This record gives sequence, C-alpha cells and structure tokens, in this order.
Amino acid sequence: MPGSRLEKDDYLDRMELSTGTLVVFDTRPQAAPVHEHTALSEQTAPSGRSVTLLRV
Repeated sequence: MPGSRLEKDDYLDRMELSTGTLVVFDTRPQAAPVHEHTALSEQTAPSGRSVTLLRV
C-alpha cells in the first residue's frame, strides 16, 4: 500500500504513536479465498515508524 504510507505516518504522528497496525479487508467478488490471500507484513513509514499490515 505504497500510496497510503504518508497517510499512515501522519496518523501515527497525530496520535503520538511509535508503531501501528493497519488491517485491509479485500471484499472484491473476485478475491481469492481468505485462507489463500491473508498475509501479515511489516512496513516502515517514512518517519521510520514500524507499521504492521494485515491483509484479509
């Protein structure tokens, strides 16, 4: 979710948080079954904060 990296960073800054978690739900009709596309990854925001991304 490269386009939302700054948005996540701004939110963490406003909330005065050093880390965060973003959950993204794929509700598209053509999406693979949830057990096939669920993924957990770590990203680094532009400020260096750690963001955990959960795609469901």
